[in-house]
Amino acid sequence: MIDGYILKDSNWLNRLTAKAEADFPKELQVMMVNHFKRFHPERAIEKMTIGRGDILYYYDSLVEMTGNIIGVLCGLNKFYHPGKLKGVEHTVKRMNIKPHDFIRRYNEILLAEKNAALKKLFNLVRETFDLIDEHLPEVSTARSREILDMSI
Repeated sequence: MIDGYILKDSNWLNRLTAKAEADFPKELQVMMVNHFKRFHPERAIEKMTIGRGDILYYYDSLVEMTGNIIGVLCGLNKFYHPGKLKGVEHTVKRMNIKPHDFIRRYNEILLAEKNAALKKLFNLVRETFDLIDEHLPEVSTARSREILDMSI
């Protein structure tokens, strides 16, 4: 509804879209950020994917974590989650709250050497936690940061 196109007589929809964007409930914002701020420990992902040569789990982890970052950013920006990653750049481009040069950086991660890619991805996760701390202090990142830095 918010990102769709009406070919005829869109005036009625413009009012509803504006209302949906303006009335984004704080409870939903907090719920979305809490739901998507879950990440596995960095060392566990490294050992279970690169360490074991599990290429499918490696790419699945990259996509899952990138999706979780985008979910957090949707919550921080009071955007309704698009439900899928296809075409998500359209949504990300409209966001005011996001890591610097986010689209370029997550695209680089998918093409980078595996060890370097995981380092870059986990840097984005930490920057996303910093954005939560700054823009939505009602959501604690303390436990999420502890999990991220756990040794296995």
